[in-house]
Amino acid sequence: MAYGSKKTSDGKEITADQTRTTPSVGIVNDCTIKGVFELNDDKTVASITFVQPNGSEITHKEWISDDPAGIDDTNRRVKHICTKFIGEAMYNAITMSIAANLIKFLTLMLSIYLNAATGIIIKMG
Repeated sequence: MAYGSKKTSDGKEITADQTRTTPSVGIVNDCTIKGVFELNDDKTVASITFVQPNGSEITHKEWISDDPAGIDDTNRRVKHICTKFIGEAMYNAITMSIAANLIKFLTLMLSIYLNAATGIIIKMG
């Protein structure tokens, strides 16, 4: 099968998906979260999906890192997301007791704000 083919690898005609919407760029108001952070099968990537007002879904991913700078960046981004649903004081109280393990960290965050994120409208950008 070649790129640009008009048929799929199993011989079906390739058609445009008329139902897809293009994500907005920049700062987007009135976004919601679809679910919470989910770990992939081998537990090396955590994903969370945001839904924009036009229905576009944007998935944000965090990869497990052994690099201290990478861990700092992940902590900053996850804190930014989590504090949209729970206060910073609660976030800080939760994270004080967590080992330096992304899986344990995200599992605890899931249990704390699973219900808090439901129906919350946020700004994405």
